Amino acid sequence: MIKLSLVQIVGPYCGTHTEGEMLYRVIEPYINCNEKVVLDFEGVQLASSSFFNELFRHVIEHFGESVLNSQIAYASLKPRHQFVLDRSQPIASAS
Repeated sequence: MIKLSLVQIVGPYCGTHTEGEMLYRVIEPYINCNEKVVLDFEGVQLASSSFFNELFRHVIEHFGESVLNSQIAYASLKPRHQFVLDRSQPIASAS
């Protein structure tokens, strides 16, 4: 398992498609090796649905939807980040 700081990778504002793609490029090698990735939101001020949707799109296209639950986890989510995350995940993943 690898824990990655979003602030160090993307910065404190995870708000755009570009930032979602940037994060995907960092986690892709870990997913390729079947390693669980914990995304640490400590210090993140903003996390938007655009950011999550872009990240999820890449993961689903390259690895399938089940990887969202099996290999990606989240840490230090503020309630507002959790709210956006819950509404951004594909319906099958949210169950």
